[in-house]
Amino acid sequence: MSRWSTERRVIFWLATGVELRRAMEDVAAARRALPPGGLVPQDYVFQGAGEPTEVRLSELFSPGNDTVVV
Repeated sequence: MSRWSTERRVIFWLATGVELRRAMEDVAAARRALPPGGLVPQDYVFQGAGEPTEVRLSELFSPGNDTVVV
């Protein structure tokens, strides 16, 4: 592979990375601009996969618990 070809690929990947970073920043700004969500109308119950366990949404955010729900 020639030096020109290698440098061209490096420049392409750098430019692609810059475009990706800008797109990610645009998405982050759009998310910050969204209004805050409303109250959750009920305490949802989630069932574990494989085990017969149940966890309430309110338990996921109990004091000292830093679980993130996505």
